[in-house]
Amino acid sequence: MEPDKPLRVRETRHGKTFTLAPHSVIYEQGSESDAVYLIQEGRVELLRSNQQDSVGVGILEKGGILGEMGVLRGVPRSTTARALTEVSLHMVTRERFLKSLDSVSSLTLPVLRTLTERLHEANGTLARMQPFGRGVALKHVRTITILPGSSLTQWRLGVHGFEVEHLPYIVGRASDGLPARLSEGGMTIETDETDPLEEEHFGLFELNGRLVIHDLGSDGGTTVNGETVSRGAYAGTAGLINGDNEVAAGPGSSPYRFIIRVT
Repeated sequence: MEPDKPLRVRETRHGKTFTLAPHSVIYEQGSESDAVYLIQEGRVELLRSNQQDSVGVGILEKGGILGEMGVLRGVPRSTTARALTEVSLHMVTRERFLKSLDSVSSLTLPVLRTLTERLHEANGTLARMQPFGRGVALKHVRTITILPGSSLTQWRLGVHGFEVEHLPYIVGRASDGLPARLSEGGMTIETDETDPLEEEHFGLFELNGRLVIHDLGSDGGTTVNGETVSRGAYAGTAGLINGDNEVAAGPGSSPYRFIIRVT
């Protein structure tokens, strides 16, 4: 099954490359595992549904692989994959993907199948535990305001902060001589390269209809309401709650602290 309504399609020697608009469905939970996808640009969210609800189980970025577990295990898709931003995906059919693995070694495929079984069990555990909450439903959100949470960010942003009007919204570092630069898609703050705020540090996203904050692979992680989210910690995503959320780029003591007010 090919992704829904691609903006562009390009044929290559090894498969097809698709460009998809935000919120496009790449594949649905329960569908046939007939292809593997490599993320060339953009971000993709993974959702797992049960009888009552859908749960966000992860966000994958450039360089990530989608759909390989179902193909290797020979079972239907265990999640729904949906474009979080505009994405470019390279699709490799099941047959070509398995053939490429078999050509490496007769032992490769059984080993990979064993590893993906273990990953499948681990993903199920993570989905059940949901350590950092699911986030407030966006349909109940009227405004999202980013306010300074430290003297340094107050000097950069001003006392009153500003409203976020579009998601996703990325916060990061710049070195262009301006204290802060604001746009529809994000905000950059002037820093030294040694500071904990990185070029693309964290972002506000819609995940399964809820408002979440996602660390974008920073070295120091992002602290959200006292908990650290990062690729190296338990999870890289945290739900935001109604009211004031304390967010820091890096540890809680970082000078780059913000209040994200959700009303």
